[in-house]
Amino acid sequence: RVDHVRRPLESPYTRPHEVLRRVNERTFIIRVNDSERAVSTDCLKPVFIAQADEAED
Repeated sequence: RVDHVRRPLESPYTRPHEVLRRVNERTFIIRVNDSERAVSTDCLKPVFIAQADEAED
């Protein structure tokens, strides 16, 4: 989450981050800007990324 004053229509969250590992039931380690951060599941939102369909010949 971005904790500074935002411009109108600016997202309060940064891009999707890679989950490196699960510490326990409610805590995950994620990669944020080449560093690792421990976050609670209360702070996480799921992301669903659609895979691109392969072009048919």
